Amino acid sequence: MKHLRPFHESLCRAVDYYDGIDPNLAMRFIQEVDRAVEQIRRFPKIGRAFPKYRMLVLKDFPYSICYYEKPQGMLYGLVLSHHKQKEPRISKY
Repeated sequence: MKHLRPFHESLCRAVDYYDGIDPNLAMRFIQEVDRAVEQIRRFPKIGRAFPKYRMLVLKDFPYSICYYEKPQGMLYGLVLSHHKQKEPRISKY
């Protein structure tokens, strides 16, 4: 699975935000994102299907992980999207 720059940038911004509130909250957020990415890696069809991508909603935080699959089963375009964002921008290679 490729983790693209937008994913890392949005992850860092969210972690910084939660860290400013409480470092333990930031750690919980990181752990939840890690669990979600692992679920996507193991079960690519777990995310809700949209015409151009799939989306897995985080359980305890207002974020989703958006991604799309290639026919070979590889995942690309991983994006961390806040629920207030209208539509995720998924980069393509």
